[in-house]
Amino acid sequence: MRLWQLALLPLMVGIMGAAMPCLRSFILAATAGDLTLGPGAMVYFTQPSRDQIGQLNQVSGVIRTFKVPSSHAGLRGLTWSNDGWVTFAEARARKIGRLAPASGELREFPTVEGLAPDIPVVIGRRIYFSAPDAGAIGMLEPASGEGVAFALPQPGSRPQTLVDGGDGGLYYCLRRRNWLGRFDLRTDRFAQYPIPTPGAGACAMAISGTALYFTESAVGKLASFDLVSHAFKEWRSPGGPNSHPCAIAIDRTSVWYEETSPARLIHFVPRDRSFVTLALPWDSPTSALAIDSRARLWLAPAGANTLALVEEP
Repeated sequence: MRLWQLALLPLMVGIMGAAMPCLRSFILAATAGDLTLGPGAMVYFTQPSRDQIGQLNQVSGVIRTFKVPSSHAGLRGLTWSNDGWVTFAEARARKIGRLAPASGELREFPTVEGLAPDIPVVIGRRIYFSAPDAGAIGMLEPASGEGVAFALPQPGSRPQTLVDGGDGGLYYCLRRRNWLGRFDLRTDRFAQYPIPTPGAGACAMAISGTALYFTESAVGKLASFDLVSHAFKEWRSPGGPNSHPCAIAIDRTSVWYEETSPARLIHFVPRDRSFVTLALPWDSPTSALAIDSRARLWLAPAGANTLALVEEP
């Protein structure tokens, strides 16, 4: 199927005289949830309402869809790994799914202890995932189908989001406790780091080098955490305390995230601590942001049957 491309829409920029990027939208048959970028100009995305994974070829505009065997799977999270698989979570089906786009093969693996997975991270031959409802980090080995659940030390903890720190640890946020957490892959031990601002409402995370950036939805801030020194930095988001920033992505030199009230993109350059605000042509929050190999930003608008690409003028 070919995706029709909408006309380029200019984005309003918050700095007078600045060049105006444009937004190119690709129409889908159903709303996209999460998205990830693969090789060969391919964009992969979940379509939870249809229990399927979509593949968009950026060059040709052609899409393929792959139906997940489980009905009402609750597709969450999506990641491409160098072994040629797209890995995703099936929260309602309590499974981890894997798609090999080259062959169309799709596999499902039940999670250990029936955990409801959220965000999957592939490290080597293992898949790790957060399990908020169980207060645990889960692990699955697809080759054997075996898994392990690692319970967080504090009862009632709900680990949300999950990113690979590249330092032998997985990082997550605990919104209720106002902490960032780290799970050590070598020792299976947990560490917690209190966020300076009370009730920050950490929402989404992304890592660049030794800097972990995250949005503080409840207080309208962008923050960073140094993986080496464990030092925090916080910046007031341009929209203020009620802007509710959430989705985030990082390219080679800068941070992109979205304020959701109202919906607009924020471009932050750490080198000079500058912010640029770009208006969006929709009112609903963005469910996911991702950066492709050309350092271009992709968006999945919540409630809209589109994928969007930010293009430089």
